[in-house]
Amino acid sequence: MNSQNLQKLSISLLVLLLLGTASFIFWRNQQSSSTNTPSSTETSLAPTSGTPLGILITDPNYKAVITSPLLIKGSASTDNFPDDKISFKLIDANNQVIAEGQSPRGEEQASGHFNFEAQIEFQAPSPGLGYIIINDNPQSKFAIQF
Repeated sequence: MNSQNLQKLSISLLVLLLLGTASFIFWRNQQSSSTNTPSSTETSLAPTSGTPLGILITDPNYKAVITSPLLIKGSASTDNFPDDKISFKLIDANNQVIAEGQSPRGEEQASGHFNFEAQIEFQAPSPGLGYIIINDNPQSKFAIQF
Protein backbone atom coordinates (compact mmCIF):
# COMPACT_ATOMS: atom_id res chain seq x y z
CA MET A 1 0.00 0.00 0.00
CA ASN A 2 1.44 3.36 -0.91
CA SER A 3 1.62 6.27 1.52
CA GLN A 4 -1.15 8.26 -0.19
CA ASN A 5 -3.65 5.40 0.18
CA LEU A 6 -2.54 4.85 3.78
CA GLN A 7 -3.10 8.54 4.50
CA LYS A 8 -6.64 8.43 2.97
CA LEU A 9 -7.44 5.31 4.98
CA SER A 10 -6.21 6.95 8.19
CA ILE A 11 -8.31 10.07 7.57
CA SER A 12 -11.38 7.95 6.76
CA LEU A 13 -10.96 5.95 9.97
CA LEU A 14 -10.52 9.15 12.00
CA VAL A 15 -13.70 10.66 10.49
CA LEU A 16 -15.64 7.45 11.24
CA LEU A 17 -14.32 7.43 14.80
CA LEU A 18 -15.36 11.08 15.31
CA LEU A 19 -18.82 10.45 13.83
CA GLY A 20 -19.27 7.38 16.02
CA THR A 21 -18.24 9.28 19.13
CA ALA A 22 -20.55 12.20 18.31
CA SER A 23 -23.44 9.80 17.66
CA PHE A 24 -22.84 8.01 20.96
CA ILE A 25 -22.76 11.31 22.90
CA PHE A 26 -25.96 12.47 21.19
CA TRP A 27 -27.66 9.15 21.98
CA ARG A 28 -26.61 9.31 25.65
CA ASN A 29 -27.92 12.88 26.00
CA GLN A 30 -31.24 11.85 24.45
CA GLN A 31 -31.50 8.88 26.82
CA SER A 32 -30.68 11.06 29.81
CA SER A 33 -33.15 13.81 28.95
CA SER A 34 -35.98 11.42 28.14
CA THR A 35 -35.43 9.56 31.42
CA ASN A 36 -35.46 12.75 33.51
CA THR A 37 -38.24 14.61 31.69
CA PRO A 38 -41.63 14.25 33.36
CA SER A 39 -44.67 13.48 31.27
CA SER A 40 -47.15 16.28 30.58
CA THR A 41 -49.35 14.95 33.40
CA GLU A 42 -46.45 15.01 35.86
CA THR A 43 -45.46 18.51 34.73
CA SER A 44 -48.90 19.89 35.50
CA LEU A 45 -48.83 18.19 38.91
CA ALA A 46 -45.26 19.09 39.78
CA PRO A 47 -44.50 20.07 43.37
CA THR A 48 -44.11 23.77 44.06
CA SER A 49 -40.70 23.18 45.56
CA GLY A 50 -37.79 25.22 44.33
CA THR A 51 -36.97 27.95 41.87
CA PRO A 52 -38.49 30.01 40.27
CA LEU A 53 -41.43 29.83 42.68
CA GLY A 54 -39.12 30.09 45.69
CA ILE A 55 -41.20 27.86 47.93
CA LEU A 56 -40.69 24.42 49.44
CA ILE A 57 -43.56 22.49 50.99
CA THR A 58 -42.18 19.86 53.33
CA ASP A 59 -45.49 18.65 54.74
CA PRO A 60 -47.66 17.16 53.37
CA ASN A 61 -45.59 15.13 50.96
CA TYR A 62 -46.25 15.50 47.25
CA LYS A 63 -49.45 13.63 46.31
CA ALA A 64 -49.98 12.54 49.94
CA VAL A 65 -53.41 11.35 51.05
CA ILE A 66 -54.60 14.08 53.41
CA THR A 67 -57.18 14.33 56.17
CA SER A 68 -58.62 17.21 58.15
CA PRO A 69 -57.12 19.12 59.81
CA LEU A 70 -54.36 19.55 57.20
CA LEU A 71 -50.99 20.79 58.46
CA ILE A 72 -48.96 22.62 55.79
CA LYS A 73 -45.27 23.28 56.55
CA GLY A 74 -42.43 24.62 54.48
CA SER A 75 -40.17 27.53 53.69
CA ALA A 76 -40.32 30.38 51.21
CA SER A 77 -37.98 32.92 49.69
CA THR A 78 -38.23 36.37 51.25
CA ASP A 79 -37.68 37.84 47.77
CA ASN A 80 -40.67 36.01 46.25
CA PHE A 81 -42.94 36.33 49.29
CA PRO A 82 -42.39 39.80 50.78
CA ASP A 83 -45.80 39.97 52.55
CA ASP A 84 -46.29 39.19 56.25
CA LYS A 85 -48.27 36.05 55.48
CA ILE A 86 -48.75 33.26 52.96
CA SER A 87 -52.26 32.22 52.01
CA PHE A 88 -53.37 28.72 51.04
CA LYS A 89 -56.39 27.33 49.24
CA LEU A 90 -57.30 23.69 49.18
CA ILE A 91 -59.11 22.83 45.93
CA ASP A 92 -60.47 19.66 44.40
CA ALA A 93 -59.82 18.37 40.88
CA ASN A 94 -62.70 20.55 39.59
CA ASN A 95 -61.03 23.71 41.00
CA GLN A 96 -63.71 24.04 43.70
CA VAL A 97 -62.35 25.67 46.86
CA ILE A 98 -62.65 23.22 49.76
CA ALA A 99 -60.98 25.40 52.42
CA GLU A 100 -58.70 28.39 52.89
CA GLY A 101 -56.07 29.36 55.43
CA GLN A 102 -52.96 31.39 55.99
CA SER A 103 -49.69 31.37 57.84
CA PRO A 104 -47.77 34.25 59.33
CA ARG A 105 -44.28 34.63 58.07
CA GLY A 106 -41.73 32.94 60.33
CA GLU A 107 -38.34 34.32 61.30
CA GLU A 108 -36.05 35.01 58.35
CA GLN A 109 -33.15 32.58 58.00
CA ALA A 110 -29.61 33.43 56.87
CA SER A 111 -30.42 31.71 53.55
CA GLY A 112 -32.98 34.41 52.68
CA HIS A 113 -35.91 32.11 53.42
CA PHE A 114 -38.49 31.95 56.20
CA ASN A 115 -40.44 29.02 57.58
CA PHE A 116 -44.22 28.82 57.64
CA GLU A 117 -46.84 26.53 59.13
CA ALA A 118 -50.61 26.56 58.68
CA GLN A 119 -53.46 24.30 59.72
CA ILE A 120 -56.59 24.08 57.58
CA GLU A 121 -59.77 22.25 58.53
CA PHE A 122 -62.01 21.01 55.74
CA GLN A 123 -64.83 18.67 54.78
CA ALA A 124 -63.23 16.00 52.59
CA PRO A 125 -64.76 15.62 49.15
CA SER A 126 -65.00 12.20 47.52
CA PRO A 127 -61.61 10.50 47.11
CA GLY A 128 -59.49 11.88 44.31
CA LEU A 129 -56.89 14.39 43.29
CA GLY A 130 -56.71 17.82 44.88
CA TYR A 131 -54.31 20.73 45.17
CA ILE A 132 -52.89 23.26 47.56
CA ILE A 133 -52.67 26.68 45.87
CA ILE A 134 -50.31 29.25 47.38
CA ASN A 135 -51.11 33.00 47.31
CA ASP A 136 -53.72 32.49 44.56
CA ASN A 137 -50.89 31.73 42.14
CA PRO A 138 -52.07 29.09 39.62
CA GLN A 139 -48.44 28.12 39.01
CA SER A 140 -48.14 27.05 42.64
CA LYS A 141 -50.37 23.96 42.43
CA PHE A 142 -49.14 21.30 44.82
CA ALA A 143 -50.87 17.95 44.23
CA ILE A 144 -52.43 15.99 47.09
CA GLN A 145 -55.00 13.17 47.36
CA PHE A 146 -58.29 13.17 49.28
